[in-house]
Amino acid sequence: MSTQNKVNLILKNIFSDPSYIEIICSLYEKELNLSEISDIVNLEHDTVSTHLVSLEEIHLVKKFSRNGEYFYSSANSKVCNSIISLKDAIYSIARDNK
Repeated sequence: MSTQNKVNLILKNIFSDPSYIEIICSLYEKELNLSEISDIVNLEHDTVSTHLVSLEEIHLVKKFSRNGEYFYSSANSKVCNSIISLKDAIYSIARDNK
């Protein structure tokens, strides 16, 4: 699979469900455990856990252990920055076209 096709597949996956975006951006500034992420995005632990596995597989989230507990962090803060910029642009377009 070409790099372009991989990128397109990743974008398709993360934009297919808004909760992926919420999870990615919840990890923007700090490392969190599963319970903290679940509380922030208001989803069940099982759902968040499944999403985190998917995000790890495409290298957008990193998982690590600290004192026997798993934590997650953003693999690259540019991803959330780009998502925020895209949202801002879309909101601006929507407001201008009312």
